[in-house]
Amino acid sequence: MSCRVSATLSSQEPRASRAERSPSPNPTRNLILSIYLPDSFSSVYEAIDMQNWEFFQQSMSVSADRVRGNAKADLLIFKPISLREPAFLLIEVQDLQGKAIEQFDQVRDRQMHLIVVSDDLSTFETLYPTYQGKGRFTVEATFSEPGSYTLFSCCQPSGQPEIASALKLTVPGISPPAPEINLSETRFVNNTEVYLRLPQFIPEYGEEMTIAFDLQDRAIDPLKNLKPYRRAPGNLVIVHRSFDLTGVSYIPTQPILNVTEHQLEFTTRLPQPGLYKLWLQFEHNQELLMADFWLKLYPLEYYYE
Repeated sequence: MSCRVSATLSSQEPRASRAERSPSPNPTRNLILSIYLPDSFSSVYEAIDMQNWEFFQQSMSVSADRVRGNAKADLLIFKPISLREPAFLLIEVQDLQGKAIEQFDQVRDRQMHLIVVSDDLSTFETLYPTYQGKGRFTVEATFSEPGSYTLFSCCQPSGQPEIASALKLTVPGISPPAPEINLSETRFVNNTEVYLRLPQFIPEYGEEMTIAFDLQDRAIDPLKNLKPYRRAPGNLVIVHRSFDLTGVSYIPTQPILNVTEHQLEFTTRLPQPGLYKLWLQFEHNQELLMADFWLKLYPLEYYYE
């Protein structure tokens, strides 16, 4: 069986400026493109790997965003996103001249981490796309709530720093109201208490700082039996809240190794005052746990008056 997908090729560039995108190989505007695609996700990828890939890519691309470093990424979908149904996504990573980047180093055991957040930062998920060659990654994603989403694709082209791109999509429907922002420094996950701890002295914005988490078991104090997660003690994702999430809204972090068993520490650089959402992932007793926090930072004068 197959499904028919229609897309409109528009002269309006998505997100990136015309100077940042390679010129169109076809000058036709507002051209309706109809393509038959198989229902099987694996067959879909085989069906689109064809000679007119560049034209097909421009017609189906729904989001593009420049990333840190000398690269950019495009997100492609092949049929409308439906609530609670698997969606097939393709991400293509290119240099700024439009040439596919083909070699990637692994970052924490994966060639790409795809961080999916709702634009109000109330939902979070990490996916791990499969590399198909020629700079293309594929993954299935399921969205449980309607609304606007940002997908941060994080990868590391060989010999270059890690890069992150913000890709956009919308799930049809009425978005639920965003939950209230809770600035509490303590979260309870199952039987584990997680406490967020900032440094005593906040450094200049943009300078390296350490964010720590103390973990305690309600029955055992302190927490024991922590296991590595993705070859690290834990994983911390930080997103700077803004009206329009972009690649620079994703804040890189680095785990600190060899800390005490009941603590997790990470280094990062927070660029400015504002609201940040933090998601901490760690493994305890063979179970993956997650604690999320809101962090509000003020101008430095607030801390040193």
